[in-house]
Amino acid sequence: MSDSFTFVEEVINFTFSPSSVFLFSFDISSLFANIPLAETVQICADALYKNNVFPKSSFPCDIFIELMQLATSSVEFSFNNNMHRQIDGVAMGSPLGPALANIFVGHQEQKLFNVVNRPLAYFRYADDTFAIFNNEDDCNAFLSHLNSLHPSLCFTHEKESNHSLPFLDVLVERRDSEFSTSVYKKPTFTGQYLGWNSFSPHKRKINLIGTLVHRAFMICSKGKFVC
Repeated sequence: MSDSFTFVEEVINFTFSPSSVFLFSFDISSLFANIPLAETVQICADALYKNNVFPKSSFPCDIFIELMQLATSSVEFSFNNNMHRQIDGVAMGSPLGPALANIFVGHQEQKLFNVVNRPLAYFRYADDTFAIFNNEDDCNAFLSHLNSLHPSLCFTHEKESNHSLPFLDVLVERRDSEFSTSVYKKPTFTGQYLGWNSFSPHKRKINLIGTLVHRAFMICSKGKFVC
């Protein structure tokens, strides 16, 4: 799933009756810091070379693995005037971080869906996932399988409350005949944005308003318009 706008399009076109399903979301704790680098690099190599994406004669597999290790587990950085080396996990801010995290989690998902049934709907954005099940018992069974996937993955979860559940910046509510969506704001949201009289380009202030209005139009169902 590429963004919350795509998520909204999928949810509102959900074919099952909202009154007969249960909403559930889960999040991976500290995903980037817990990515096993050697294993993830090998997953990448297997996907590329076992499927003949890269011709082995032109770019050997062992060279690819060595270069990936240089770009990940051999990264050095300074902290408190001491030099450190990243030996495992993905450094926050690394250009490779989101790609490697997505590859690793996607690989674990494939293994999972080989042994358990896919939920009625399943949407993942990085380490956040939204799923729809027949009932709460199915949610609990699925969560149990998730937490047995890999030692590096620990899942937290949230179940629907009062027939609604937030995901990313979207609040999903299920009614008898349809799902409705609106912009979700966390309890810590202060409502503070760039001050109109601040020393900032006028265009940036106008674009900020335009961004908020666009998001509201794209996310909110009829009658749920909220910036």
